[in-house]
Amino acid sequence: MPEDNKLIIPHPVIDSQVQAYNKHNLDAFCAHYQDDASLYLHPSGELLVQGQAELRQRYAKSFAIPGLRVIIASRLLVGTLVIDEELIYTDENPDLPRRAVLIYEVAGSLIRRAWICRDDPG
Repeated sequence: MPEDNKLIIPHPVIDSQVQAYNKHNLDAFCAHYQDDASLYLHPSGELLVQGQAELRQRYAKSFAIPGLRVIIASRLLVGTLVIDEELIYTDENPDLPRRAVLIYEVAGSLIRRAWICRDDPG
């Protein structure tokens, strides 16, 4: 393999982003995303977030939810994609997590795009 074609392993940035999410550390969480990152709802393709300002606004609201935390139940790695099955817990329903699948596209050491597939409409 040529020296300038380094192997990129995308999951460490996702692991670190999940840690920041669980700590409700908005600055650290957003630092894992490109400035122009986008988040989509799958399968509709609806754009939920475009850029750092919208990302911060969305997750500031989420991080205000008491006890919000995520556990990665399973993970697939395909090239620069990381596909996580996530269990999302809150203090309101500590024994009944919501399920979601997140598909992250990593470029370099940052998340470029992400798609969320939820088991609930909200």
